[in-house]
Amino acid sequence: METDKVEPSRAFLKKISETYGISAEWLLNGRGAMVAEEGAHPIPVQQLDPLMLTLCGGIVKEAYTKAGIPNVSDTLFEDATWVYNEVMQRVTDPTDGDELEAVLPQVKLLFGA
Repeated sequence: METDKVEPSRAFLKKISETYGISAEWLLNGRGAMVAEEGAHPIPVQQLDPLMLTLCGGIVKEAYTKAGIPNVSDTLFEDATWVYNEVMQRVTDPTDGDELEAVLPQVKLLFGA
């Protein structure tokens, strides 16, 4: 593993295993079957919307600027993902511009931007 990368925690990998039905042994060690048990199927992953991530990334950049933090690409992506997930938890229709306009300021405040 590269020295500038952080290994995921066991708790994080366990959560992935439980959420998506993926074998913990496969996640941790790369051994055994990927699917935890017969009949278990991973939950389909929704494709990320580039516009939504751009909006979330803007919130992160603004917060970084306010805090005097240099924009580090890995951290920026992780924080933008957090912002994205917070937005997605608060909207019923992510394609509704009015709903996004109402929710983004709330998430912006939560993030500290």
